Amino acid sequence: GPRPHRAPEHPPGRTARRGHPPPRPMKRGADEAGMDEAVRASPPLPDAPPVAVVISGGAGQIAYSLIPLVLGGKVFGDDVRVSLRLLDIPPAAEALRGVAMEIQDATYDLLADLVVTTDPAVAFSGVDIAILLGGFPRKAGMERKELIARNVPIFKAMGEALRDHAKPDVRVLVVANPANTNCLMCMRFSGLPETSFSCLTRLDQQRLVGMICDRLSASSPSRTRMAPSSIRSAVVLGNHSSTQVPFSALAEVRTPDGGWQPLLPTLSDHDRAWLTGPELRGEVQTRGAAVINARKLSSALSAAAAVGLHVRDWVRGTGGEVVSMGVVARGLAAEYGVPDGIVSSLPVAISAAGEVRVVRGVALDDDTREALAASVRELEAERDDAMEVLGAAGSATVPGPSARL
Repeated sequence: GPRPHRAPEHPPGRTARRGHPPPRPMKRGADEAGMDEAVRASPPLPDAPPVAVVISGGAGQIAYSLIPLVLGGKVFGDDVRVSLRLLDIPPAAEALRGVAMEIQDATYDLLADLVVTTDPAVAFSGVDIAILLGGFPRKAGMERKELIARNVPIFKAMGEALRDHAKPDVRVLVVANPANTNCLMCMRFSGLPETSFSCLTRLDQQRLVGMICDRLSASSPSRTRMAPSSIRSAVVLGNHSSTQVPFSALAEVRTPDGGWQPLLPTLSDHDRAWLTGPELRGEVQTRGAAVINARKLSSALSAAAAVGLHVRDWVRGTGGEVVSMGVVARGLAAEYGVPDGIVSSLPVAISAAGEVRVVRGVALDDDTREALAASVRELEAERDDAMEVLGAAGSATVPGPSARL
């Protein structure tokens, strides 16, 4: 493939922070030589190896909003350097070069090195984290089956590249739609453990939380905007599609003393009916389409924010919060109605070591259970469509632990 473009590596120490006023002039005695420079400089970054991150679709809209979060310390921490690889298709090579220029011009201290390339072998070599944004987008009039047929070969290739070049303990987040089924196909061809894969449904959760905050702010006597961080553990279930199921039974609200309490009992009857009723569900399910109708482009800024939160929590833990994550279901048919091998959004808690655990003992009301069953049927249909594509291409059987469907 084309030779990768490498941006200059930053020096190991941090430079003076741009945009901050200079320190006041100091009298320089014999013991004060260089003190102004000490005030001006930031502490050096630790010598720990950088985390290697690949972002596919690196010249796209979501990547453009995600890169500042990754290199600004919002995802891995403000003391973790990042070896960043941006991957895109050959027609986007020049756009990738422009993104590399902007990253260099933004002077991120946390950037250990940058590679932009159209070669998956280069992009995935030794990576710790893979964020797969790139896929074939749905176009007007395109049927779901056609979209799946376009994306199966893309994610087959991504899985094979991960198998051949990534670290064995790589963590893979699939964002490109249909995210759940793309995740399943990528996993199938990677030969990596199922626990290495997830798909993005955090965006749906963030939409739900934003709508809850907007509603409760309007209901407040002071009309003061409610901080989104004051709501946690409101989640979504099922497919990342218009059949997704918002679920607020686990939601908590922050108390004045900084603790947490269940959200539903604190609400008025009117707000509680709204939170558990069809109006909010419909708004969450159609939010992506509403953004497209308004912007004439799909969600990018909010999607990037959700990706950042998803990866941050996967790497650093949720600290008691329950979050939405598309994961492979195992042993959940009785409790959630999700059969083994399906990638479904489920409520999970994540340890500080990155271990993902599906929350058990959740009582689903009849309406939620029925809606989730419909979403699962859609996921099964998508899986069957993908398997039909693979069968037509002669790739239906792949050995390895991730081939279990």
